[in-house]
Amino acid sequence: VSSMGTRAAFPDMSIYAPSKAALETLSIVLAKQLGPRGITVNAVLPGATVTDMNPLDKDPARAAAAIQTIALGRLGQPNDIASVVTFLLSEAGGWITGQKIDVIERDTDRDNFLSGDAAVEYGLVDKVLANRTESAK
Repeated sequence: VSSMGTRAAFPDMSIYAPSKAALETLSIVLAKQLGPRGITVNAVLPGATVTDMNPLDKDPARAAAAIQTIALGRLGQPNDIASVVTFLLSEAGGWITGQKIDVIERDTDRDNFLSGDAAVEYGLVDKVLANRTESAK
């Protein structure tokens, strides 16, 4: 399991994110090496998920702001991620290998340039939308 933290610059993830990015690269290499043996390898990249490690879990205001960027209107739960992993391990997922699977639903009109957490946390969504609106005039 990797992280959507590899898709955006999170200043407080300077060690965590690169280690997860390495895992994503390793999964691609292993998929190629192990594929001939019928073994599939993928990286699952959860989005904003309720866990002890996620700061959104401890800050209701930040969680509420992040939820505004998520198309389903809620933070992910560990079972949401487990369901994707279970599918990939099943026979139905047997033809999927070497992939990075994003497990996040977000409103791409608001944050297609960054993951929802980072965009909200650093106030970038409103800045970018304001710049787009100003440029369109």
